[in-house]
Amino acid sequence: MKKLALIILFCLAGHVYAQDYRSEEVSFTNDSTKLEGTLSFPKGDGPFPVVILISGSGAQDRDSDLMGFKVFKIMADSLNEAGIAVLSYDERGVGKSTGKSVGHSTSAELADDVLAAVHLLSERKDISSIGMLGHSEGGIIAPMVEVQSEEVDFLILLAGPGIPGKDVIATQQKAMLAQNPTFTEDYIEEALKVNSIIMEMMSANSLSEEQAVDSIASLLKESIKKLPDAIKNSITDPDLFSKTQATNAYKQFQSEWIKFFISYDPLPTLKKVDEPILLLFGGKDLQVTESDNRPVMEQALKEAGNKRVTVKVFPEANHLFQKANTGSSMEYATLDKAFTPGVLTLIAEWIKTEGVKK
Repeated sequence: MKKLALIILFCLAGHVYAQDYRSEEVSFTNDSTKLEGTLSFPKGDGPFPVVILISGSGAQDRDSDLMGFKVFKIMADSLNEAGIAVLSYDERGVGKSTGKSVGHSTSAELADDVLAAVHLLSERKDISSIGMLGHSEGGIIAPMVEVQSEEVDFLILLAGPGIPGKDVIATQQKAMLAQNPTFTEDYIEEALKVNSIIMEMMSANSLSEEQAVDSIASLLKESIKKLPDAIKNSITDPDLFSKTQATNAYKQFQSEWIKFFISYDPLPTLKKVDEPILLLFGGKDLQVTESDNRPVMEQALKEAGNKRVTVKVFPEANHLFQKANTGSSMEYATLDKAFTPGVLTLIAEWIKTEGVKK
């Protein structure tokens, strides 16, 4: 009796994909850091265009599993099905990769990891062109790599920030607080002001831990007075609450990652990008808000003379490009573990028309 080849079919985002591609384990190094990943190919001999998937902030494995939504696994399957190779990898300190954790690494250091991946792929004869797809913080990292390497042929930024990190945090906070009807406009403005002062204070790095915690606690204690009564009355010990929050804030700002992120302005680097670039945004994204980031990125690329820029906004998409109700991160886990219809198709079609070497 003949053995029957087994092809696993599964349905994602309204499409049926055949898991009919080959993959291999690959490794690449950046100084003493060793990165491990999966390089997957479509059916056929190639050569193929390849996309390096770069995740957002936080420690992510090669599937970029976010509350059960395997963002990069789903994306890799879709791109392979469309005839595009994909490299996804465990970030430093995650899975099979070594090195200090991403929380103790700057975006620039993470960019060096990706640069090592570009070098690896550039030596392969089964690769025709090399691109990068960066999500969120990955949208900061990808341009850093492109301007350092002549081997990169295209960029795709999903919810990539176009404003300095401190402003990303401020607009994110404003959008999230505005969803809660309990918070008045006056309180939201007060919260933003306090956070801005704290970030400036921590960026200056001129205070001892005790001085910084005391200063932050004093700011927070004053802001409590301006909270809506229902919330203010629930804080039984304002002194203890303020001190605890201040201590947590101080510890957070000791991270090398956050120090770099809040001070980094991505526009100067973006203006140096001269390869085809696709910018995608979610209309309900509360973490990297489309209205604050898209216009400045488009303008920067226009001023730089890059005429190969494609921009698309998916009105119903959240930060993970799921079809969202409110866009709040609180609903990520309850939404379908799938991309908003049209996202994956657009990415694949754009790569095959704009991202390949002419």
